[in-house]
Amino acid sequence: MRRKTCSNEKFIVIHKDRFISKDVESLKDFVRETRKVTLSQDRKLYGVEMRVEPNYPILGKKASAKVKSIIQQIRDMTDEDIEKLLSKDQNEDPLTTIDNVLIESEGIHIVYRIINVETIQQQEQQQHTYNSIDSIYQGYINILLYQIDFLNRYIIEQYHLFNNQLQELRQIFIYELEQQRQAFNRELERQQEMFNNEIVKLLIDNMLDKINE
Repeated sequence: MRRKTCSNEKFIVIHKDRFISKDVESLKDFVRETRKVTLSQDRKLYGVEMRVEPNYPILGKKASAKVKSIIQQIRDMTDEDIEKLLSKDQNEDPLTTIDNVLIESEGIHIVYRIINVETIQQQEQQQHTYNSIDSIYQGYINILLYQIDFLNRYIIEQYHLFNNQLQELRQIFIYELEQQRQAFNRELERQQEMFNNEIVKLLIDNMLDKINE
């Protein structure tokens, strides 16, 4: 038997249970030509409204004279009231009680409808805008990271250059200091030698004077 597939550009599943995605994945063979599959737990994000509609034949038999009041109260249920009904187990009856009448799952229908078709398009356009902004920011970040990297390399190069120059100056300073020390020692030795010669000369002159006396 040939399997039928549906072809849609977009496929959106809205369910309060995030684990429903596993069931959606089992349908991938049927939506394989779909370009985009979106899973969401927020029906309001896509403009989906839910309301409760009474099952007239069932409620008419159970409520009799109260049916008009009960139907109105069912239609006036808020989202919070409907969420409480949905939170109950499928086999859990009654779902609620209105005017002392038990309301079971067969007595109502929960209806979903899109109240604003443009909401989905606006949401997707907004997401596209966010993605574009993210791309722009990412571009700026990449440029900034490149500039930081360039600056780091420049600082490292300047540090090595400065360190090399400092080493050269240190070697020059040590060399000049050594030259001055050697020159000082040579001058000191020369002065010491001259002093010694003068002492020797004075001693000799003194000895000669004593001999002549």
